[in-house]
Parts: sequence; structure tokens; C-alpha cells
Amino acid sequence: MKKVLAILQFIKERFDPLSHSVMIVLFVGGHLAYLRTHASINFDMTVVVGAIALSTFFFLKLRCYDEIKDYQTDLTFNPKRPLPRGLITHPDLAIMIIALICFEILLCALLAVRTLPFFLMVIAYSLLMYKEFFIGKIIRPHLTTYAMSHTVVTVGLSLSLLGIFAGQMLLQQSDLYFAMSSWTLFNLFEFGRKTYSTTEEREGVDTYSKIWGRPGAVLLSVSQAVLSSFFLLLALGPGMPAYLPPFLWFLPLLLLTLGCFYLLQNSAQSAKLFRAVSSGYIILVYLALNSLFYFIS
Repeated sequence: MKKVLAILQFIKERFDPLSHSVMIVLFVGGHLAYLRTHASINFDMTVVVGAIALSTFFFLKLRCYDEIKDYQTDLTFNPKRPLPRGLITHPDLAIMIIALICFEILLCALLAVRTLPFFLMVIAYSLLMYKEFFIGKIIRPHLTTYAMSHTVVTVGLSLSLLGIFAGQMLLQQSDLYFAMSSWTLFNLFEFGRKTYSTTEEREGVDTYSKIWGRPGAVLLSVSQAVLSSFFLLLALGPGMPAYLPPFLWFLPLLLLTLGCFYLLQNSAQSAKLFRAVSSGYIILVYLALNSLFYFIS
């Protein structure tokens, strides 16, 4: 019982149930909305709930990976996190990872067994991520490459969800565009949350603002926002409502404006605002996609 409570506390601290639930529900809903723009399909709510659970297990597993990989750094810079302070142990996280992978495989098989071979490849890629592709010493010093090689797993998850809802892995070119938008959105989330003002930087902690400079970090984030809009417009095609393209181009302009404010101010407050919008960007995009349910019959 003590171990269970410790794991629940770990999840509360490192995988906030409220914010992650909102993101995951909107993420899955965005995939459904995208499919509705191409065909009038009625989805079984059991499959929808299962897809939400599958996505939750998948993202929680990635969180566990990161806790283990960041352990040595956290001992120095984040000693109050659950693993460094001893709330949970490495074996606890290993058991969680194994259990989560088993749940993912079982759910995928139950929801759409034809998608399972592809999803197993996505799991295999995630395990390679966990092992840092067996070149950790080479890739870890290159933060941007490291991040983008890891976030690409969301392309596989996105395609898997589309396959689950379709009942098979017969994917169109537009499906790949949609999945690529997931990759760029999660890149933005990663880049934005590690962009700081000069006064916030810490010795020994790599950030995108430290590696690329503050202007470079802003351009890095904005580039992913632009790409996400580009891929989504290609994926949705002419069947989307007229309000969506202007909104999808407004969001990168908003991020660029806040980025300029951050560059001019170079203050903790402006940097926090930029990080907040970068983190919330994925929510705004998937909210916009979910709005399609009200405009497409």
C-alpha cells in the first residue's frame, strides 16, 4: 500500500492529472475531428475512451523514462523531485514502465488489433529513446537533436490513433501531415519550456536560450509553430471551416509577438509569459481542432 501511495504521489508531482488529462482528451479529440473533415464517421465511445487511456499510459511511460534518464542531473539541480529524494526507486519506475507497456499493448489489441504491429514498432522506438539510441554520450550534448529525435515518437502515436479509429493502418498522405503537426507541436512545447531570461539561467543546466541565444531560441519555437499550422492546413484540406486558417496563422504571430517582448525585456516575467504560451500552445491548437465537431456534420 505504501508503494502505491508513493507512485500516486509521483504521478501527482510529475504528471499532473488535471493538465495532462485536458491535453490528452483534446489531443485524442483532435484526431477524431481531423477524421471527420474527411469522412462522416460515427465513433464508438468505448474506442474513444480506450484511445484516451492508451495515450495516457503512453505519455506517463515517457515521463517515467525521463525521470530515470535525468536522475544524475536532478540529484544536483532538482533534489526535491520524487526519485532523487527517495520517494520512489529505480525498480519502482521499471515496474511502472513494464506495466504501462503491457497495458498499452493490451488496449491496442482490444481496440483495433490490425494496428498492433505498427504500434509495437512505436513502442520499440520509445524503448530506443529510453536507451538514448545507445549513443547517449554522443547525443546528450546536442540538446536540440536529442529533443527532436525523442518527440518524433508522437508521430507514431498519432498515426496509431488514426489507425485505431479507422480500424486499420491504411493511411493517407494527409494522415502523415496531421501526425507531423503533432511532432512540431511537441517540439514547440519542449523548446519553449526551456527558454529563459539571462537572470534565470543556471550554471550547468542546458537551455535553448543558452545554446542558441535568446533570439535563436525564439526563432526555434516560432518555426515549430509555423510548421504545425502548415502541416495542419495540408492535412485538413478544403473541407475545413473558413475561420480555422486565420486562427492557425494568428497563433504563430502571437507567439512571435510574445517572443519579441521577451527579447526586448529580457526579464523573468517576459520569459515566463513566453514559456506559458509555448506550453499552452498545444492546448489552443487542439481546442481549435475540437471546435470542428460543431461545424462539420
